[in-house]
Amino acid sequence: MSDILEVAELRIELIRKRIKNIHLTVRPPDGAVRITSPLRMDRHSLSAFAESKLDWIRKKRGEMLEKERETPREYVEGECHSVWGLRCLLEIEETKTKARVEWEEGRLRLRMRPGSDTAKREALVEGWYRDQVRQALGPLVEKWSLILGVRVAALDVRRMKSKWGSCSPGKRLVRFNSELGKKPPECLEYVVVHELAHLIEASHNARFKALLGRHLPDWKRRRDLLNRFSF
Repeated sequence: MSDILEVAELRIELIRKRIKNIHLTVRPPDGAVRITSPLRMDRHSLSAFAESKLDWIRKKRGEMLEKERETPREYVEGECHSVWGLRCLLEIEETKTKARVEWEEGRLRLRMRPGSDTAKREALVEGWYRDQVRQALGPLVEKWSLILGVRVAALDVRRMKSKWGSCSPGKRLVRFNSELGKKPPECLEYVVVHELAHLIEASHNARFKALLGRHLPDWKRRRDLLNRFSF
């Protein structure tokens, strides 16, 4: 008998069997979580069990998704990509007009000149992600600058290897990773609030965390969501 158990940001497959002990598994390749439990256990008890194992589940999912993250993209027809947290299949369409990217739910279409190689396709897609993040940042930065009472002198969007964002309080310069265009929109908002809060408090001390908690109460959930998503 199969069911779905929702705990924090997770949708856990729940299977009840005639067994004595409860079993928790995180399955490759995408980190799907499954609990197999005795028939006698009720949902409340199972939810409590899952909550007690959240740190372990997130660690295991992160390890699996990190392996997926290391897989290089080939930018070929049918390859799976992501836009704002939604999985999309890549389509390649040859054209004699200017190269461009088109996105609609479920599809990421590259219109390229015949014979385009992997490097050209990758450059086109990366540029498109930068534009997507820039466009989304405008209203978010304006909104949160007013709420936090800070002033941003300049914004920069680029691909970064190890950070989602960075802030130079002295120059009032805030940078964002173009890879955020692959994550759910609420993750981008979290990074915006995080970096703008550094214009008030430069370190990650108790004051900084209190700022996040006051203005974005679910910031930890968003942070965890950002760090577990991989495409």
